[in-house]
Amino acid sequence: MRTTGLLLLFSILIFAASCSDKINLSLLDGNYTGYYFYTGPGETRSIKSQNTVSVNLSGKEYTSAGGESRIPAGGAGEFNLVDKEEVQFNDKHVWTADFDWNLILNGQFIYELKNDSLILTRKFEICKTCAIKPGMLPGSYQYRLKRTN
Repeated sequence: MRTTGLLLLFSILIFAASCSDKINLSLLDGNYTGYYFYTGPGETRSIKSQNTVSVNLSGKEYTSAGGESRIPAGGAGEFNLVDKEEVQFNDKHVWTADFDWNLILNGQFIYELKNDSLILTRKFEICKTCAIKPGMLPGSYQYRLKRTN
């Protein structure tokens, strides 16, 4: 009887420890530089920005700077991890309407950490009701960054 109780207690402890999904924001902390890539819906080839982009992640705050052409535009505000694969950026700037706001680091992105690299990807479709071919690949906005510190 005592063995069964100990086995049950041990199983509960292992289960509780394995269910810890606490996400550590400091995992992403750092200064990054790299390039911004755009892939149109149905395309397989990405277009790389001519200028570099920098992204700084610290605590819950972020800043991003692009070039004068606003490709990408940049952004600043707070970010948080939605889960182990997605991060949400909340830009605090007021922007003019003379460019594509998808160039702002804002919204929900899939993130990948690989050694000193951080890849942020947001996929999109032209529209849900447009006549697009079945199986057509969605477009994407992607930051391919390397940690500089």
